[in-house]
Amino acid sequence: MGLESSLCTGATGREDWDYAHCLPYFKRLEKSLAHGDSEFRGNDGPQILERAPADHPLFQAFFSAAQQAGYSLTPDTTVLSKRASPPSSG
Repeated sequence: MGLESSLCTGATGREDWDYAHCLPYFKRLEKSLAHGDSEFRGNDGPQILERAPADHPLFQAFFSAAQQAGYSLTPDTTVLSKRASPPSSG
């Protein structure tokens, strides 16, 4: 049981509110300009999703520091299979 499950199921106590059950509804809501239609993003919904530009020098400093701390960068932070994870402690 991971984050995706605890966010939905834990808040409601209902097994049918897990990530797999909620994802189709989120996809129908979204019109993702940055990622288009994919396994995790919708492209025909009323809610437009667009990435903000990360062109300020502070963004690059932040991303560099995160990588030095052992985190990986990902183009879409809401995609669970590519979510950055903290460095191992061992």
